[in-house]
This record gives sequence, C-alpha cells and structure tokens, in this order.
Amino acid sequence: MTTAGVKPREDGGLTIDAVNYVPHHLSIVNNGLSWGASRLYLKMFGVGINEWRVLSALTNEPGITASRIVEMVALNKSVVSRSARALEQSGHVRSDASDGRRLLYLTPTGVELHDRIIAVAVQREQALLDGFSAADKAALCDLLQRMRGNLRRVDEADRRILAAWR
Repeated sequence: MTTAGVKPREDGGLTIDAVNYVPHHLSIVNNGLSWGASRLYLKMFGVGINEWRVLSALTNEPGITASRIVEMVALNKSVVSRSARALEQSGHVRSDASDGRRLLYLTPTGVELHDRIIAVAVQREQALLDGFSAADKAALCDLLQRMRGNLRRVDEADRRILAAWR
C-alpha cells in the first residue's frame, strides 16, 4: 500500500498532506480529547486524564501492577507510577505488596470517583461520534484495533530506520 499522506513541494521535496496523513488526524483527535478531558476532569473531580486512565484500568483489572497498567493504557511507567501514587495519597487507590509485588486496587471512594467520571466520559464519546451509525463506530473500532496491532510493525520499522541511519 502506498501512502497518500505526503505531497510534493515546489522545490521537489515532500511535505505532509494533512488531509490524507492518518497520524495527523489521530494526533489531533487524541490531543483534543486528552487535553479537554484533563481540563474537565481536573475541574470537576480533581484528577487529570492520567489518573482517570489508572482508575479505568483498575476497574477493568483489579489487583494489577503499575507495569500492567502501562501495557493497558500505553503511558510511560513514571506517569503511571506518579498517577497511582497521587490516587493512593488521595485515598482512591490502595496497594498490597504481600506477595512481593505492589498490586493496586480501587478503594470504595476510587470506585465512586470512577463511576462519576465514566458518566462524563460516555457523554464526551457520544459527542465525538455524533452522526456516526452503530456500524460506523464498529468499523472505526475495527480499523483502530488493526492499527494498534500494527504498532509492533512501526517499532520494527523504527529499528530498521535507525540501523540504516547509523
């Protein structure tokens, strides 16, 4: 498959064609959603988007390590650790290291916070997908999951590019 995400410049080089460059669209949508959510959640609930992602991960898989959360939400481990620590200090998360690993769990107040935020998150998703049919949403999710599956190929390409660059 050839990429349609570039266009020629007058000097013969190439430039990004923002209309057809998929990473551009993904970045714009993600940044708008994340920044908006962080501002809204901080104002309404006193937590940002990173803390929300930790809460959500712990709702889906209670009793997991920060490393597992990193895998689930694709954030840097230091961001996850800092967010989990902040949630622990505020009483929304508790940890248990009885088996040698630091396992994280939501407290009752963490569950309550999660449930308040998810109501807002669902409203935001509905606004984002306004005008999309159920079939559109299913197709979009399928395409995004396929892209996510290709991230390892992007990592492999990065390694090849870096090796050739040296």
